Amino acid sequence: MWYALVGTGLHYVTDLMAEATGTKPSDVETARLALDALGFPIVCWAWGDLLTTGHPGHRIRR
Repeated sequence: MWYALVGTGLHYVTDLMAEATGTKPSDVETARLALDALGFPIVCWAWGDLLTTGHPGHRIRR
């Protein structure tokens, strides 16, 4: 789960982008990278297998 820190609150990256732009981003990676490029602190909430293997929908594809 990727979140951006805005003020004192954490906001899920796709929800934050949708609220700010009026359009839901195509995926979590797009939202996360856009917010990171804008300078927002980005954090990930993970546990168990998410720490070792990650979520397949959240990995950067090259």
